[in-house]
Amino acid sequence: MREKRLIAVVGAGVVAVVAILVVVIVGVQPAPEFADLAGSDLTGYVAFAPDEGEAQSVRIVDLSTARSVEANIPQGAETAGWDEDGNLVVVQWGPNVTVRHLDPTTGEQVSTTKDAEEYLGPGGQGDVWIDHSDGLVVLERGDGATASFEAPESYDVTSASAMGEDHVVFVDEMGRVAVCEVGEDVIPVQVAEDAMPWWWVTARS
Repeated sequence: MREKRLIAVVGAGVVAVVAILVVVIVGVQPAPEFADLAGSDLTGYVAFAPDEGEAQSVRIVDLSTARSVEANIPQGAETAGWDEDGNLVVVQWGPNVTVRHLDPTTGEQVSTTKDAEEYLGPGGQGDVWIDHSDGLVVLERGDGATASFEAPESYDVTSASAMGEDHVVFVDEMGRVAVCEVGEDVIPVQVAEDAMPWWWVTARS
């Protein structure tokens, strides 16, 4: 009887260890690998909030050169897309709305307005819906085009928006910023690795 109990205890212990190992292995599945920006032919600009420092800022990366500039913006302000001249639009909401237009090559403010009507509602960021199931991340643009790539279930994309006519820009839970073409089984191109995961990312081609 004692031997049977001992075997049962040992067996239960083995099962517990195996269960723990399964959880650990699943939990540490590697995140998807991205291609290097230097080896891509991407052009345009990507804007995101860097995850550092106390002051709120926005970083703008020139995809053709990998050069970046950073501009401080008011607390609570957020990116809202790009104007017809290609400048980054940052809107400070509240009783006194202020719309700032930033030169993407310098980060300097080129103009301000109080009219934020065109940036209200959906579409300002370029709608993208994020779905992750069965080991596949699918990013669906507002125009119905999708970009998809394989990723473990533990991986998460936290923010995404449309870029031009056939690209998507996104930030993942690790703070990596990446751009990918529309299509199946795409390989995203990494732009940066220090973004605030839950802050809007936006780009233009």
